Amino acid sequence: MKRTILFLSIFFTANSFGQSLTGELQQANTYDEVKALTDKDPALRLDLLQVNECIDTSALQKQFYTKKYGDIFVIGGDTYKVLYDTSSVFSRVNYIFLDGAKLSIRQIDSIRSLIMGAYKKGVPFDSLASKYNMDGNQNFGDTNWFTDGIMAKEFSDAVKQHKISDVFAVDIKQHNWFYVVKKTFETARFKQMAIIHIQKIH
Repeated sequence: MKRTILFLSIFFTANSFGQSLTGELQQANTYDEVKALTDKDPALRLDLLQVNECIDTSALQKQFYTKKYGDIFVIGGDTYKVLYDTSSVFSRVNYIFLDGAKLSIRQIDSIRSLIMGAYKKGVPFDSLASKYNMDGNQNFGDTNWFTDGIMAKEFSDAVKQHKISDVFAVDIKQHNWFYVVKKTFETARFKQMAIIHIQKIH
């Protein structure tokens, strides 16, 4: 009986703590405001999570992407609040860069023909990137995920116009940049979020 009473006491204390924290969090809309709130209680630990839907894909992180700005929610006893919620269009490709400052247009066209021909015969694009790419990218020309403003506009626009597995040329003549590109992922809109994470550590 005493054990049951003790359990109920702990349960109601924890439940009251959760309700009280949620109520106070509703009034806190910036990291500094939340920090001022949690600084009052040494038992609370505060983290700021920056997550991107196309990169952060753990089971826990996937639960975040159903939320929106201002949402307060509890997962596994920890409390979270969404401070920032937006979305952007992301793309990802592999590329082979040919430097127009070192090669003539004739040489670039010749190398491109070799690359395209070899790829059509079944040579993996990764192998071709290792052999021909001229910008030092050690990861087979993988761009990782990028959004508008990261790459040259001509490059981003060309990528958006193609579908996954397309191999195509991109010229940015004003900079003497010439590419063979393989689209490795579909262009899609993904969420980017900043989320407050509060744990009660003791």
